Amino acid sequence: MALIRDRILFEVTFEDLAVPLSAYAHLIVEKECAEQIFCRRPWAKPEDKKYQKSNFTVRVIRPKKDSNEPR
Repeated sequence: MALIRDRILFEVTFEDLAVPLSAYAHLIVEKECAEQIFCRRPWAKPEDKKYQKSNFTVRVIRPKKDSNEPR
C-alpha cells in the first residue's frame, strides 16, 4: 500500500442544460457535472456508461508539480 498526496482537477463543460431558475440551480448543475465525471471513469460498468450525456465533456487536468511544494 502506498500513501499518495496529489491533486486532480476535472474540467466539465456542457451545452444546453435545462435547469429551472431557482435558488437550487447551481446545486443541480454541480450534481449533473459530478454524475458525468462518475459515468466517464475508466473502470465504469456498462450500465453506468449508458448515463453519459452527449452535451457534456469531461477533461482531467493534472497540475504540474511545484518543486517548492512539500511531499
